[in-house]
Amino acid sequence: MKKTLLVLFILSINLFCQTGGKTGLSFLELGFGARNTALADLGVITGKGASAQIYNPALLDADNSPQIVFNHQTLLFDVSNQMIGCNFALWNIPFAAAVQTTSINDIEVRLTPGDPISKFNAHYFMGSISTGYRIFGGFSAGITMKYIYEELFTDNSNGIAFDFGLSYKNLFNGFNIGASYRHLGSMNNLRNEASPLPENFRLGTSYNFSADNIYSDFTIACGYLKYNSSNDNHFQAAGEIVIKHFLSVRGGYITGFDSKSLTAGAGICWGRFNFDYSFIPYKYDLGNSHTVSVSYDF
Repeated sequence: MKKTLLVLFILSINLFCQTGGKTGLSFLELGFGARNTALADLGVITGKGASAQIYNPALLDADNSPQIVFNHQTLLFDVSNQMIGCNFALWNIPFAAAVQTTSINDIEVRLTPGDPISKFNAHYFMGSISTGYRIFGGFSAGITMKYIYEELFTDNSNGIAFDFGLSYKNLFNGFNIGASYRHLGSMNNLRNEASPLPENFRLGTSYNFSADNIYSDFTIACGYLKYNSSNDNHFQAAGEIVIKHFLSVRGGYITGFDSKSLTAGAGICWGRFNFDYSFIPYKYDLGNSHTVSVSYDF
């Protein structure tokens, strides 16, 4: 159990400062797509293509071109997070699938000061499938089912969780709204007790408009995030400018977290490829988070 507590302590320093959820499965909140993480993690309304499934499955749209996305994220304490996802239409119904792996290697175990008595790795895995349905006009609903696995030293656990989402695209003149409830489910016991899931509610709005005189498109978004395990309220605001459908510049701000607030990033669209990067600085010498994602539209 001391080994397990060591891992949870490390994760609490890094992952919890990022997500705000006081659970052992906060890797589920690390974000998918550098565009979304640069936009204050407002994927509940800014999510597009394959990345939408992680934040709000209602954003999946059968009219979207099939897409595949690879996402790599590095954090403090050698935490490495990888995700790959795709979206496609089958029988004119939108579907999406994703796989996520998070690992911490060579964690040293010490019962007393001095040399470590051993080393071990911590591994987390998530696999999901999502679908959405357009109810009428721009109003859609979606659902995601996910399998979750965690392994800490000699202990492991697994479980099932669900996400539910709603969205209304172009409610009026480029205005959009979306909401989701995520990680509703349970895990088996990890040795003596089950790890709680980071259940949370997200609400977001966005406004899209163009400035033809400078060949640019703009997105302004804001949102609200609430974790069940915390009394804190988090508010998000972000903006994006896309110049000549080639270069994107993004920035955002999040409230309610002790260690982070600002987010930033950029992207390039080259034919069917999109290359995106996001940067999140942390306070208290916790380092920075870097996310790189590459997507291809078929």
